[in-house]
Amino acid sequence: MKETLKLGFILLIITAVSAGVLAAVQSVTGPIVAEMERQASFGALVEIFSEADDFLPIEESKFEEIKDSNSMIREIFEAKKSDEVIGYAIQTAAGGYGGDIVGITGINSDGTLAGIKIVSNSETPNIGTRILEEDFLNSFKDKSAAGDLKAVGAPSADDEVLLLSGATVSVYAVLAGVNQANVVYNNYFSADGPVEVVVETEEEIKARFLSEIFSDAEFEEIDSAKLDEIKADNIFIREIYEAKVNGELVGYGIKTNSGGYGGDLPIITGINLDGTIAGIRIFDNDETPGIGTKIMEADFMDSFIGKNTVDDVEMISGSTVSAEGVVYGVEGAIEAFNNFLVE
Repeated sequence: MKETLKLGFILLIITAVSAGVLAAVQSVTGPIVAEMERQASFGALVEIFSEADDFLPIEESKFEEIKDSNSMIREIFEAKKSDEVIGYAIQTAAGGYGGDIVGITGINSDGTLAGIKIVSNSETPNIGTRILEEDFLNSFKDKSAAGDLKAVGAPSADDEVLLLSGATVSVYAVLAGVNQANVVYNNYFSADGPVEVVVETEEEIKARFLSEIFSDAEFEEIDSAKLDEIKADNIFIREIYEAKVNGELVGYGIKTNSGGYGGDLPIITGINLDGTIAGIRIFDNDETPGIGTKIMEADFMDSFIGKNTVDDVEMISGSTVSAEGVVYGVEGAIEAFNNFLVE
């Protein structure tokens, strides 16, 4: 009994000493880390708003009101040039793979993004830290702050930014912070108040995808009787378009619908007349963010280009079901081409 009490007392002392040491370390390093972050924040403000000559924090009561309903917000500054507000710098903290990613989103007074900067992070070196790369950061510049942005492998629309292969968790954390900054800007600082988000229709998305695959082509849906014949033979087929350049047929855009982990996976597959794949595009889907959505990354989609079979397409580790769903859809498009469209 005495030995047990003695051991417990020793453990209590060790725990108390350890806690004291940790507290002492924190008391020393905490202010240093905070100062480093403050300096990084100021540098980011200057980089984002290079024309500004002053940065002022917004009124405290308004800031507290914003924070109450927007948990990621940490600081908000007015960017001024000759006493005129030219934009707002909004600092956010969102959970990444290694902890909070602190970033600053700069939004111009016209509602476009002036840029973003990462102030601090603890992401995996050379993987998650790719969010510091200029290609990624620059993909946000000049995008509209009117609504949520989304990350895709090959961004082209006004609401799309670059999705980094292998760093999806980190990318989505940055994106979450930027999107909350956009919400705050629209609700509190936009001259027009909350902005009505203009969302592309499915037809508009389809037209954009076709144009991205066959850049100089015009598109016309194939004869309905022939389409019905193909659909009766192939369960994946939904729509087929002829792609023509100066009136000459150069390929086909084939829309399929297969199944992924989260449900339907609608895909456009472009096939050249020689049977090789010109490109694929994947519509919005319900695959798991950061896992199944890896199928939207450029590296995966581009791996189909130039092939006339899906036999050697490499699956995505951790996203097998989603990747297989894409493969089935593309394979269905290839079969439709070979069985009904090849000259």
